[in-house]
Amino acid sequence: MADFQPRMVGYRALAGVALAVSVVAVMVFVFVGAGGVNLIWWGVVLGVLGVALGLYGLMGLLIALEDNTHRSVEVMNRVSRHLDDMADELEKIRDNILLSDAAKSIAFRDNDRDALFQAIEEEMNQGDWEGALSLADQMSERFGYHEQAEQLRQRVRDSRERERQQSLSVAVARINDLFVAHDWDAASREIDALVARYPDEVEVSSLPERLERARNEHKKWLLQQCDEAVQRSEVDRAIEILKELDKYLTPNEVAALEESARGVFRDKLHNLGTQFSMLVTEKLWDQALEVAREIIKEFPNSRMAQEIRDRMDALQAKAAARREGAAE
Repeated sequence: MADFQPRMVGYRALAGVALAVSVVAVMVFVFVGAGGVNLIWWGVVLGVLGVALGLYGLMGLLIALEDNTHRSVEVMNRVSRHLDDMADELEKIRDNILLSDAAKSIAFRDNDRDALFQAIEEEMNQGDWEGALSLADQMSERFGYHEQAEQLRQRVRDSRERERQQSLSVAVARINDLFVAHDWDAASREIDALVARYPDEVEVSSLPERLERARNEHKKWLLQQCDEAVQRSEVDRAIEILKELDKYLTPNEVAALEESARGVFRDKLHNLGTQFSMLVTEKLWDQALEVAREIIKEFPNSRMAQEIRDRMDALQAKAAARREGAAE
């Protein structure tokens, strides 16, 4: 930058010249002699000298003020330039911060998206399908991932349907096992619960009809087996089947089987009576007591059961005596 030249330097030079002229004039008057010079001229010369001296001093003061003003302006200019430089730096910093915030926003957005993915997987693993669908909706609404959100919704729906079908298959298989076991009451309870859970499932809605058909088929088979046992005089087998048939038969069906059942039970009682008599004859009292108890249990209202009750004390005493004799 060029050196500063105060504008008042020229005026001060003129004031200096005037001052020098005034001093020379005073010296001339002094050398010439005061008496030879008019007082008016002395007044003029001294006045000019005073004015020149004042102007010279004033010009020096003005030059100093102008120089200080220039220096202040220079300082202010430097400060202004420095502030401008600082403003540029701050602008760069602001831009960098904005870029950093944008990068952070992208990073956080990715983190949030990944967290949502993980949360959806956890909800699906726990079987919370509604929760998983709600999180998929958030992914679409908050982050704008509409296509990914729809893919996730489809995954949730597919997983829910697979679990539904698997659960349904397990339940139906359990009911089929109950059919095989002829546990119709338990099967009926399972079917009622399944119908309430899957009211629109065709396979489920047909289960009550299947239950009734399976129950009737088993009853038909039991009736056939009972008839065959009676025809072959398999009394014990016939009685066993009749006991099982009791929970299947309607009153009319019971009436139809009554005569056949009566004959079966009569034969059974006859066989037990014969067995009891033979054991008593052979004095096998312990075995006779076992048969006696069976007659009382199976045919409590029969005359034979009543007769055995009357003889029970004697039978027990003989059995005890037989055991004591065997021990000696």
